[in-house]
Amino acid sequence: MTEKQSVALEGLLNRRCDKLQTALDDFVAQDLDQDRALRGHIDSVVKASAEKLIKDSTQANNEMAKLVKANAETSATLEKLAKENATLKSETAEIKALLLKQFKGVEEESKEAEEPGQEEAPAADEND
Repeated sequence: MTEKQSVALEGLLNRRCDKLQTALDDFVAQDLDQDRALRGHIDSVVKASAEKLIKDSTQANNEMAKLVKANAETSATLEKLAKENATLKSETAEIKALLLKQFKGVEEESKEAEEPGQEEAPAADEND
């Protein structure tokens, strides 16, 4: 091989190496771009999922707070009704006791009214 052929061959090899290096650089750049795009997409999906989870969690916490408040209101209402029920039972017992007392009083008055009549009858018998 002559020096001229050697220089030509070296030039050809250098051009091919440059083409291969350029192709490799383009491939690496394209791969990096795809990697960045994929990472960006993954980040946006993760971010959107996290935001949705936070929103859902906040909504669930708000609903739970409403339920806790409603439960407290219901408990307070039940406690109030229990007190009212106890008061009504007490008042009913008092009324019942008064009615029984009045009934016994009327019963005793009725017996007393009957007793003098019975005493008069034997007294009349004694006079005969």
